[in-house]
Amino acid sequence: MQNQGDWRRTDAPTSGDNVPPHHRSSTGPVVAEVLLGLLGIYGVGWLIAGRARLGAILLILSLLWIIIAGVATIHTFGFAICGAVPANVLFMALSAIALHRSIHRAG
Repeated sequence: MQNQGDWRRTDAPTSGDNVPPHHRSSTGPVVAEVLLGLLGIYGVGWLIAGRARLGAILLILSLLWIIIAGVATIHTFGFAICGAVPANVLFMALSAIALHRSIHRAG
């Protein structure tokens, strides 16, 4: 029997009662990776998904990629865009696919 001075409810669910299992959704991180990947910025989706080390590495390398592509575009009077844009789309697609697989493998 419950004490008169006990303020806790005994019929309230505890943290483990009827709580559905948490399933990680890959939607948010993958969408972020794709949208920012179109701009040449990679790794943000990985950071959102909790893969901090790989996300930071990709982010640093993507900034380096932007600098290299920019300098090459200036030095070739814009012709480097013909190679940089397809490479950027390829990098973005590979990163998003790898992120999606990584989330589902871990989740």
